[in-house]
Amino acid sequence: MKPVEAMNDLIEGNGRFIEKTDSDLREHVKGQWPKAVILSCSDSRVVPEIIFDQGIGEVFTVVVAGNVASDDTVIQSIEYAVAHLDVPLLLVMGHNHCGAVALTEKCMAEDVDGGALVDEISAGFDLDKDHIVANVKRQCKMLPIRSEIIANAISSGDLALMGAVYDLESGRVNLI
Repeated sequence: MKPVEAMNDLIEGNGRFIEKTDSDLREHVKGQWPKAVILSCSDSRVVPEIIFDQGIGEVFTVVVAGNVASDDTVIQSIEYAVAHLDVPLLLVMGHNHCGAVALTEKCMAEDVDGGALVDEISAGFDLDKDHIVANVKRQCKMLPIRSEIIANAISSGDLALMGAVYDLESGRVNLI
């Protein structure tokens, strides 16, 4: 597909979206009240709103390769949802067949420097034999350490922090 074809396809899709949701869109202008913030991988096969059958405004989604929360921008995006939107749940969701985890495993096997993303993912490998699960556990462990806002919300009982893994074949999300 050529770039102009891809853009035309997106614009046509946006037109179909507007036709289906025109009246709903006016409601969402008033504000957002999501029930959860989901830290997910940027893999195009992993779309939390679709996976959890949620509509516009129902989840606050933060996506980044490998669902890692080591970057200030990612953490501050989550903090915004916690502090200003009062979400009661923070879900860190990894998935099987994750390219970022596979890259990390390859870099480690070949003793190659893979950069900050690989360093962050590999730092959790001792938490579980399954490296997808290990990465989710690492992010869940580190989020309250890296963010006072998240730590305080968890301590006060206003926020639950959970981890999960999405299975691409079955479509099922398994809590860990």
